[in-house]
Amino acid sequence: PPAPAPAAAAAAASGAPSVQFRGKSVALPIAEGDTVCDVAEENAVGIVAECHSGICGSDPVRILSGRENVLNEAGDQERETLEDLCDLVPGECRLACMLKVKGPIEVEIIEN
Repeated sequence: PPAPAPAAAAAAASGAPSVQFRGKSVALPIAEGDTVCDVAEENAVGIVAECHSGICGSDPVRILSGRENVLNEAGDQERETLEDLCDLVPGECRLACMLKVKGPIEVEIIEN
């Protein structure tokens, strides 16, 4: 029999919460309550959040697909940080440390 699918691929296929980083080959499962930044840091994907509170702007990502699976909208502080520090559009772009999801999502890390 064929080998079982990796947990990450199975999670993405099932509609379970997962994060696909553009340029990476696998979607990473994300636990309820964790942020995209948590998953990135645990898997050495290349996001480093300095403050984890939406203020520093060191971890912007662009949502490429799965926007309907975003669990939380950007708060006032995150919107201000995106607009002032990063000149990014809230909704399309988010800070990974603030972004929580309820299903599969694909993001691109924005170099700033």
